[in-house]
Amino acid sequence: MQDTSTAIPDLFERYRSALEGGDLPEAIEYAVRIDDTESSVDSLLTDFRTAVENDERVLARTILGQIADAYERDGQEFQARTQRAMTAIEEGTLTESEREELLAFTRAAAQTDLTRTGFLVDAVNFFEGTQEGSALVETTDQVRRTESDIDEASDTVSSVTSEASLTASPSILGSTAPEELTQGTSVEMVATVGNVGDAESAALSVSVDADDGIKPNRSSVDVGRLAGGDRTEVTVEFTGQRAGSHSVTVALEADGSVVESVSETFDVRETAQSVREAISGGGSGELDATDIRTAITHWSNDTQVPGTGGKTVDTETIQRLVTEWVAANGGGSNV
Repeated sequence: MQDTSTAIPDLFERYRSALEGGDLPEAIEYAVRIDDTESSVDSLLTDFRTAVENDERVLARTILGQIADAYERDGQEFQARTQRAMTAIEEGTLTESEREELLAFTRAAAQTDLTRTGFLVDAVNFFEGTQEGSALVETTDQVRRTESDIDEASDTVSSVTSEASLTASPSILGSTAPEELTQGTSVEMVATVGNVGDAESAALSVSVDADDGIKPNRSSVDVGRLAGGDRTEVTVEFTGQRAGSHSVTVALEADGSVVESVSETFDVRETAQSVREAISGGGSGELDATDIRTAITHWSNDTQVPGTGGKTVDTETIQRLVTEWVAANGGGSNV
């Protein structure tokens, strides 16, 4: 087997081999190990590039999912570092060279966000067949250079601001929520609120506003004061009222004044999808090994499958999906 930068390609081959043999317990073991593997973004990008070059699309999809997870996992720290740099710049206690270094970081951070988003869009286009693999390889190389640059700039920020004593700087460091829900059903959105400054914050609250197609279970949440460096999670539940694309805005307020806001878009379906439709991406599309791994993840964690109106993957369903995949790929089944 060719050299790889992470354990994921090897684990994936073992997982796929177990599926082909119809060995569900072993397939589950390797699927869980893939989910539990945390690797650096650079290593993941290296293996992703190799998979795309070799036209190993299912493996590439699996690694892309890990890259997206890494971006989400590291996103709060990235946002906190960016906000702390901006606070230090605004306070004006830096030397000119320190100020220029932090300004360079904030510009690089904005470019990194754009580059990451463009890469994920290009990757989706590749899997949908509207972009050539060679173009995605070039994009991946660009992302790797950007990640290297931002890592170096991040070290500078930590060095410059480590000795600073900054005023309170409350911020929304990230939010997570399913993109889809079904009319009449509910999902949760979790926003992480933090104080990236050193002084205690003012009294904080989160207000929630949504259009008439989606209804939050509450319009505001009291957070209270946060000490320097503290973080807390705010959870709001939303119910789909009307089919279509609907937006929700969550605003962070300090003593009643808005300091930051984020918006999320939800696709409300009129009718729920079946688990198989949701797992395969809708319609009667063929299942691939990554789809089965997604189903195994929902099954092992007992989580709802987005777009199904709250359905989960039970043991009978996972066995049926694995049997279908094995039959379509010419293997035998012992499940």
